[in-house]
Order: sequence, then structure tokens, then C-alpha cells
Amino acid sequence: MTTESYTRRPPLETREWEKVVEVAYEGPTGSLTLIDGKGITLPKLTTSGPGAYRVRVHLRGRDLVYQAPYPPDGAVELLIMVFPGEWREPTVHR
Repeated sequence: MTTESYTRRPPLETREWEKVVEVAYEGPTGSLTLIDGKGITLPKLTTSGPGAYRVRVHLRGRDLVYQAPYPPDGAVELLIMVFPGEWREPTVHR
């Protein structure tokens, strides 16, 4: 899992990904953190403090998990981008 924080909306890239979905997040405290599969807390993702954000999640490799009895670490790749943005319905880009 890779996380990225932006101060403005980053360009949309769908070509290399199986799924790309974007959702709204309201950060009342200005602190959004994630914990990876190993229990490690990742850096704070809300760069602009309290307020409205968009969270864009990119996914690839999910099919490999279902095809292999013991998929290798890193078989599923996630890229999570967080940036300031208005509330909108979830958007499926791919």
C-alpha cells in the first residue's frame, strides 16, 4: 500500500489500474491516518487540516489473490491519494 497526500487535486491516472474509485471524506480534526496490513501507522494524509477531502483509491492484482492458494506479499497493490475537495457522490473512474 502506498499513500500520497496532495494540496490540490492530482491528475487522474487509470491506465495501469484495475479499479479506481474516489470518495468524499470530511476531516473534522484534520487528521486522517491509515494502518497497513502489518499494523504500521502510515503518515498523516490530510495536508490542509480540518475540512473536506477526496480519497482516490487505485487497485491492481486482486485477481491474482483468488487464483493462487498462497499469493505472494505485494500481489495486491493499493495507491491511496488524499487531497482537498468538495463533497460529491462516490465516483468510479474505472
